[in-house]
Amino acid sequence: MTDYNTLLPGLMRREGIDMWVLISREYNEDPILKTMLPANWLSARRRTILVLFDPGEGKPIERLAVARYAVDTLFRKILG
Repeated sequence: MTDYNTLLPGLMRREGIDMWVLISREYNEDPILKTMLPANWLSARRRTILVLFDPGEGKPIERLAVARYAVDTLFRKILG
């Protein structure tokens, strides 16, 4: 599983990435997306959009799912 709390913030800050958006469609997933999904998810669901946002100032990376559902406990949903 990706280490969202230590590895990812350091890499994003080192490379100057404030926001990372991963968009995939069911049966046509970005290979990186599969490393971000929970182990019990075999693929994207319809259209899966994950957002990793660095609010800066030592705050943790925000993990958001632009969807009607959360992605397990890893990404909280941000739409209805």
